[in-house]
Amino acid sequence: MLVMWRRSRKLYRKRYHRRSLAETAVSTVKRRFSHTLYSTKRRTQKNELRLKVLTYNLSIVARLPHRTR
Repeated sequence: MLVMWRRSRKLYRKRYHRRSLAETAVSTVKRRFSHTLYSTKRRTQKNELRLKVLTYNLSIVARLPHRTR
C-alpha cells in the first residue's frame, strides 16, 4: 500500500476506500451477530457465516426508503 501511495495517490484513495468499506462491513457483522462461529465443521461454519452476512444484507435493504416512480 505504501508503494501504491507513493506512485498514485488517487488510485491509493480509491483502493483504500474499498478496503475500509469491507472492514466496516465485517466489523458490523461481528458486532451484531457475535464474532464466534458455533459450528464445528468447516462446511457448516461457511454456511453459518453466509447466513450472518445474508441477514445483515437483508437488514440493510429493509431500512432503505421505498422509491416511487
